[in-house]
Amino acid sequence: MRHITRSEARERYRRDRDIEIRENRCNRDGVVTPQERRQLRNELTRLSNDVQRMMNNDRRGWR
Repeated sequence: MRHITRSEARERYRRDRDIEIRENRCNRDGVVTPQERRQLRNELTRLSNDVQRMMNNDRRGWR
């Protein structure tokens, strides 16, 4: 199994935290609009795709 570097992991954790903060802001009024939901889903999908791409590269790094 391949791994991502520490700096890549930090960046992914930061992006994940930012998405969570936006999700909490969207849900503050108790309603997440379809547009907000779509934006959040797209951001999570991009983050997931980035992680998968990094895990499938040939570099060695953080475990």
